[in-house]
Amino acid sequence: MAFVFLNRYLDLSEAMEQGDGGGMIENADFVDTDIPYDFGLPEREYVTEERREEVRDWVLAVSMDQKVEQSLSARVCSQCGSDTYEANLTCHNCKAKSEMCAVTGYPIPTHERTQSHGDVSVAARKHDWDTWVLRFDACPVTHAPQSMAYKT
Repeated sequence: MAFVFLNRYLDLSEAMEQGDGGGMIENADFVDTDIPYDFGLPEREYVTEERREEVRDWVLAVSMDQKVEQSLSARVCSQCGSDTYEANLTCHNCKAKSEMCAVTGYPIPTHERTQSHGDVSVAARKHDWDTWVLRFDACPVTHAPQSMAYKT
């Protein structure tokens, strides 16, 4: 997935340099995802030219590696069984909506859901919640003290 996202960054960067407003950017990698592809380009770069060249070199090297899958990861929709982009909150096929994890932004599988103690509107995948709470001892949204979902 890093290849797809960093390649997209390079496309956007090039469109910014050319001043074409991003109208000619290829969007095939993002069809059937929640990732927007109709937006205005930033006015300036947020990384140095040196860093951008590092990214360009890495993307070029990976593009030559036949062992690297150059696509976005998928998951199976719990409603219709279709493969959909793993971070989609809405299945592109059946339009089933998933709840968003407060830690990762990814969908929460129903059997892996936990919630903040004191604010039931803040939900997360148990493993991600525990990783966060173990590190910060607080809710990622409200910053209220929290405990892990699983006791280890």
